[in-house]
Amino acid sequence: MAKVIQFQVVEAAGAKGVAGAKIKVDGSATEQVINQDGVAQLLLDDGEVAIQINGAPGYKGPVANLKQKEVFTKTGQRLAA
Repeated sequence: MAKVIQFQVVEAAGAKGVAGAKIKVDGSATEQVINQDGVAQLLLDDGEVAIQINGAPGYKGPVANLKQKEVFTKTGQRLAA
């Protein structure tokens, strides 16, 4: 079953969202661009996924392990949501 995940990209922990950051799912030809609030939503199929934030590795693993809202720095570091 597919899962909608909200991604927020920030400068650092506790900072506001960064507009214009790019999220790419390996195997996809397109990138999602973060909106003015620093947020984007992706519909991900079950299974394994690899996600890049601005070209840097952000997450690799099962979609089932992703929370409904995930927060990353613009360099790809995953933060607690």
